[in-house]
Amino acid sequence: MAPAESQGTFDAKNDVGLKRLGFLMKGWKGSKEGYIGWGHDLLPSLSLSTDPEHHKENVTTFIFKPTVHHCNANSTVHGGCIATVFDACTSVALMGRYSAQKWGGGGVSRGLGCTYLKGITIHEESEGEEGKNDVLVECEVVGGLGKRNVVLRATMKRRTGEVLAICEHSKVNIVGVELPGSKEKGREGKESKL
Repeated sequence: MAPAESQGTFDAKNDVGLKRLGFLMKGWKGSKEGYIGWGHDLLPSLSLSTDPEHHKENVTTFIFKPTVHHCNANSTVHGGCIATVFDACTSVALMGRYSAQKWGGGGVSRGLGCTYLKGITIHEESEGEEGKNDVLVECEVVGGLGKRNVVLRATMKRRTGEVLAICEHSKVNIVGVELPGSKEKGREGKESKL
């Protein structure tokens, strides 16, 4: 990707990657109707931020609206939930912004390291306080964007700027990679496309 100065001023409202991301988020949620697997309660709680100020050349921001269903016995958002949000948001950001580099499938995680700085609590929201519980998830590609490997980082913060958690996520692109057993017949008698 060319440096920002050679591309002119970044315009979030007209960025092709962000438009693709908005479409991808709608399709992702729509395709998961009836899904009851890991993280299914997260889908309604995640969205792409519509505020252009939240997006920069290489930073994509999502909004996580935590509920009591995401909390542990201490009434804070569970660490596993936070890791899942980081995984989902960084993967979708990568898919939306870099599908031209064959990252449209998101790849698979090689490492996901999370550091929890402050518990994410759920507050009662009264009239005029909508968004008080919102957590911004800023995702950035930091290096290694190539055919096979990439490193991303993400930060969770309140709208006030208070940092809650950070992560580093390394991924491997498996598009075009033949996995063990991929030549075996699938359930319908077709070759597996893995």
